Amino acid sequence: MNTTKSLKILILNYEYPPLGGGAGIMTKRLAEGFIEQGHSVTVITTAFPNVEDVTSNDQLTIIRLKARRKRKDRSNPREMNSWMQAARKYCKTSIKKGDFDICLANFTLPGGVVALDLKKRVNLPYVIPHGHDIPWFS
Repeated sequence: MNTTKSLKILILNYEYPPLGGGAGIMTKRLAEGFIEQGHSVTVITTAFPNVEDVTSNDQLTIIRLKARRKRKDRSNPREMNSWMQAARKYCKTSIKKGDFDICLANFTLPGGVVALDLKKRVNLPYVIPHGHDIPWFS
């Protein structure tokens, strides 16, 4: 009998396929692994043309927020900041205490700042699995 608690996991990453490289792919693989273990995952990431803003099934929800990102393969500080501001606003209005058990925030900036806001506001524990980009994704 499996007595492991199913977790509600929030992942913050301004990159998620088809955007980005290493961190986006790592986030997708982490989400898939958590789901295989019976957890539910919500990813908050960046919108991009011709990609649905919200996709959802029983265990995975992907929320794509509008930001200034122009290219699939790279971003710059201005674009990252626009996603961070959009994510902070979304989380402030849409996430309440008890919605999630833990948050994984990719990159100290921008994801870590959003996670810190959630920690202060709804006491959501968070982990920053890496503080910078992941060039070895392939």
